[in-house]
Amino acid sequence: MRPGHAADAPPAREAPPARRLGERIRSRRRQCGLTLVEVAERANLSHPFLSQVERGLAQPSMASLFRIARALGVTQDWLLAAAGPSTAAEPVAVLRQDEGITVPATGDGVARQLLAAPGRFIPTEFVNPGASFQEFFEHEGVEFVYIAQGALDVELGDGRLFTLATGECMRYPGSIPHRWRAARPGPTRVLMIHTDPAGGATLDPPAH
Repeated sequence: MRPGHAADAPPAREAPPARRLGERIRSRRRQCGLTLVEVAERANLSHPFLSQVERGLAQPSMASLFRIARALGVTQDWLLAAAGPSTAAEPVAVLRQDEGITVPATGDGVARQLLAAPGRFIPTEFVNPGASFQEFFEHEGVEFVYIAQGALDVELGDGRLFTLATGECMRYPGSIPHRWRAARPGPTRVLMIHTDPAGGATLDPPAH
C-alpha cells in the first residue's frame, strides 16, 4: 500500500432479492404513513407474516404480493422491481436466463421479474400459470400481455373472455379487473408489461 493511501475497500455486497423486496415494501408503507398492522389488515394477511416479508425472511406468492401492493397503492410488479439486479436502472442492462427474482404464481406457475425501466414500464415473465381463474387483479396504468408459448384465457371484470394463442397479444387498462388462466394443457409462457403506476416514485434506497 502506498504511503498516505488507504487500501481499496472491497465492493459492497448487494442485499439478497428477498431482503430488497422487503425493504421496498417497508419504505412504501412508511411513505404511505401506514403501520404493519394496518397494511396486514388491508391485505388480509397476518401481521407476523407481513413482518417476515419486510425483513426478507418470507417470500410472498404473487397473489399475496398483489394484496400487499393494492394496500400500498402500487402493483406487485413495481414492488418486485426493487428486488431485481442493481443494473435494472442502468441505460444498458442484460438479464441472463438464470437471473432475476422469481415468486410462486397460480398453480405450479412462476413469475420472474425482468428488467424494469423506473418511471416507464415493468416487464414480468410468467411460466405455466394455473388452469383455473383466481381473484381479479386491478391497478393503475396500462397492461400488455404477449403469449410466447401455449395459450392464455384473459377474463375481464365486465364479463368478456379472450383466448390468446402463441404469438398473439392484448392490451387493456389496468383499472379494468382482469385475471388469467392457461387455456390448454402444456407449457405456457407469457410476457406481461405494464406502465409504472408509481411514476418512478423515489423510495429509501435499500441497505447493502
